Amino acid sequence: MKIFIASSKESVDLMREIEAWLQEYGHEPLPWDKPGLFPPGEQTFLTLINISKQVDGAICVFGEDDKIWYRGDSALQPRDNILIEFGLFVGTLGPRKAIICRHGTPKHSTDLQGITFIDLNQERRARGRIELNIWASNLGSVPIDPAYLKLSGRIHALEQEKGLLEQRVAFEKEKSTDLEKLLQKENIIDFSTIELEKDGYWKLLFDYTYFEGATEILARNSGTPDGIRSLLYNSNACEIADQIAWHISGSDLTSNARMARKVFRVFRVYFDSGKFLHFINRSPEKIRTSFTELAHSVLSQQKTF
Repeated sequence: MKIFIASSKESVDLMREIEAWLQEYGHEPLPWDKPGLFPPGEQTFLTLINISKQVDGAICVFGEDDKIWYRGDSALQPRDNILIEFGLFVGTLGPRKAIICRHGTPKHSTDLQGITFIDLNQERRARGRIELNIWASNLGSVPIDPAYLKLSGRIHALEQEKGLLEQRVAFEKEKSTDLEKLLQKENIIDFSTIELEKDGYWKLLFDYTYFEGATEILARNSGTPDGIRSLLYNSNACEIADQIAWHISGSDLTSNARMARKVFRVFRVYFDSGKFLHFINRSPEKIRTSFTELAHSVLSQQKTF
């Protein structure tokens, strides 16, 4: 099947994943940035109309691309071009052959409510990949072997589990390196007890559950990597911000999480629990409350740190 893929530039990494999946399943993906797809001198919208008549299906990636104001509050929505292209391909191919793959929690028109989409957020990525395969295969007349789907689902689940384990191993290696530096500098650090007000949550950055939970909280509530940087400057943690390279592009959850991990690692090796406590206390109430609830949850599950 020939399948067109539409996305913003910010979501192009996810589009590449979708492209690779379709190729693996034996389909012919047609990403919007394929060389020669939009010839020079031709009108883009007319080219899109012609493409819609030549493909078997279309995938529109809805991400948190643009910040808008809606009824007095801000929201993130897909790029307007993607919304237009979704309408075009639905009109030509029909609603079952032009679908939405959503990443993040973007706002969309109320006219689209009730439409089933494929969730490609990280925690649902493996299932979303299977659903995409089923949809693409149903575009033609070749049925899918249920045993293959079951095996494919198991393989993807194992791949996801492997990724989580690799992430945990990387964390433990980083923690070991950071602890070694601190031990050399301070001679002794007592992790057998922890007092949140005294230690300023800082010791919890050496706990995997807290570190990953705090990363997700900051990534989901900061908006963009620049939002994380602003939080640092607003909490007088300029020296923390100045030690970080802020050149990551995009504003999706993955980019934010990478930046949040960098920030927490710098806080961890900086050996100043007061700085981290000040950062938490100067954060917006929603983030501050989430950090505190996470800390108490982690500490309640273990007698000693």
